Amino acid sequence: IAYWLNNPVLYKVCKVLPALIGALDYSVWPLFDEFGCQKILSDVCVCTAKDARVKGLGTELVKQGEALGREKGCKYSVNLVTGLYSGKIFRDKCNHTVRSELFYAQFVDEDGNLYLNDTREHLSCFMCYKNISD
Repeated sequence: IAYWLNNPVLYKVCKVLPALIGALDYSVWPLFDEFGCQKILSDVCVCTAKDARVKGLGTELVKQGEALGREKGCKYSVNLVTGLYSGKIFRDKCNHTVRSELFYAQFVDEDGNLYLNDTREHLSCFMCYKNISD
């Protein structure tokens, strides 16, 4: 744990991620009752290397994840999407429905300071879902 606390990047992730999850009200557990199902695929991260971007790899990863979830009996896929490009994959290309969204300009700590100071073109994050059953 000392490594985490002494590493400024990891420390910030440990501070920001729980706040982000809380602000989005991201929790899979109540969705089992709401969706009336026993299995949910929970996607947390889709990443590709810089030289592999804009080639459809991220979209294919999401589609293959959904196929595997469906094969394992999942009825829904629930996702935490933090970037513009992942957002395009989930919302636009794979037809996920946005459940909650948080604009980074409004994502502040208890003192009113921005959690994230430089998000570049990434303006928001969101929780989304999709019925992946046949």
